Amino acid sequence: MQNQRQHVRTKTYIGARIEQPHPLGTVDCIVRDLSAAGARIAFDSSATVVDRFTLVMPGKDRRVAACIVRRGYGEAGVAFQEVSPDAERPYDLPSVTTEERLRASEARRRILQARLDRLDELA
Repeated sequence: MQNQRQHVRTKTYIGARIEQPHPLGTVDCIVRDLSAAGARIAFDSSATVVDRFTLVMPGKDRRVAACIVRRGYGEAGVAFQEVSPDAERPYDLPSVTTEERLRASEARRRILQARLDRLDELA
């Protein structure tokens, strides 16, 4: 079988988390293989993971949009949605800008505030 990978894959053991839309929240995972275009991640087999999410690697200070291209028992192969064409190493992955993170955080804050307001109305 011929290897059809376009990017060099590096064996890793990086603690990370999967950020999913509410109400699923986050899932801790381990990045086992990493390339500029994707990764193999391992997580608790009982965890629910949606097809599209944000993979956060705090140790690498990286956040990247990802989608699952292969599922296995307690693991998944993911493709990164925003790959820079000149990225040669996994550490060159594009990251979400501070402005984008702030917008997402503000949106989550507004949703939580609306919930609190509804709870106040019920009390």
